Amino acid sequence: MLKNKLIALIATTLVSLSPLGANSLSKKIEETIFEKTNTQVKVIKVKPIDIKKLNLSIIEINNNQLALFSSDDGKTIFGMPEIFVTSDQKVLDATQETIRETQAYNSRGKQERLLEAFKKYPSNIVYLSSGVATNKTTYIVTDPNCPYCKDEMQRIDDILQNSNVALIFVGIIGHQNSEIKSADILQYTQDVLKNKKNQKNKEEEILNHIKKVYFDSSYKPVVKDVSQAKENSKMVIDAGINAVPYKFVTDKKIKD
Repeated sequence: MLKNKLIALIATTLVSLSPLGANSLSKKIEETIFEKTNTQVKVIKVKPIDIKKLNLSIIEINNNQLALFSSDDGKTIFGMPEIFVTSDQKVLDATQETIRETQAYNSRGKQERLLEAFKKYPSNIVYLSSGVATNKTTYIVTDPNCPYCKDEMQRIDDILQNSNVALIFVGIIGHQNSEIKSADILQYTQDVLKNKKNQKNKEEEILNHIKKVYFDSSYKPVVKDVSQAKENSKMVIDAGINAVPYKFVTDKKIKD
């Protein structure tokens, strides 16, 4: 991993050179990382901190941001240590703020990539309407065999009290019939949506079936085509999501 490579860089002595300007320092950091790891990155920000000759930097690689420490001359770069101790509150605050900034950016990136991917496959998402008029939609990526996903599904009625829900069913935890269960829900949803019941009744029927798949151990799904569930799993992983349940709230909604 890039982070491990950066930590492993041989630190050079922080000699008494004149500090570089912000643009020159960014360029030097990029050059040092490329020289030592053969990896192209883009420096997003360099933030001076109250440790002599040391800065907090943010780099971007593969649409993700990473917080690093860099020397004033750009020749030494190392990743955030697992243990970071300082008695200087300003240093601690600056470090924590930078980490939060990168985490927030990376989280938004996953969400945007996920929404963009599903624009081509809106029928792969199961939509449930809130009991109140709202533009808010809670997206939940969920695997029927994941125990934490089952806990989240127990709260689905509470979530629907003030938010629409968009469920993305996948099979990514390694259980052999996760994709079968997800495909069963998707197929059942499409069959129900074809009938002449009103939308509220359709969604109630769909939600009842979802709960049956998740909580009725005697239910045995029978479905031959799992292609939609496989598509969902691939798009979720490609978006950078590798754990479920994955949940976020937005006013964006993908729908036919």
